[in-house]
Amino acid sequence: MEEFQVYFELDRSQQHD
Repeated sequence: MEEFQVYFELDRSQQHD
């Protein structure tokens, strides 16, 4: 389930850009 967290953080980082 850790992969899901990584994806979530990446998604937020991309939106922040």
